[in-house]
Amino acid sequence: MNKEDLIVEIQATAKERGIELSKKDTATVLESVLDSLVEGVKREGKVQLVGYFGLTIEEVAERQVPVEVGNKEKGTKTKPACQKIKIKLGKNFKL
Repeated sequence: MNKEDLIVEIQATAKERGIELSKKDTATVLESVLDSLVEGVKREGKVQLVGYFGLTIEEVAERQVPVEVGNKEKGTKTKPACQKIKIKLGKNFKL
């Protein structure tokens, strides 16, 4: 599912609940939610929607990684420390 599909899905779900939303309004709401998630993680280091998912920043230390040329290992290079987002799914996401 891409962003456009998600907008259509949100519109359909809202309609089932008796709320008519234009495609433009739905896109604006979706953008607002996504922006808020990003800002929440940046500001607080985590966002948790109980039952759905949690997003946290995880520190990754500097490390050595193998360098391959073709199928042969040719040594290592240093990959710098960085941050990544860890996603933990809640019970509503269990498939």
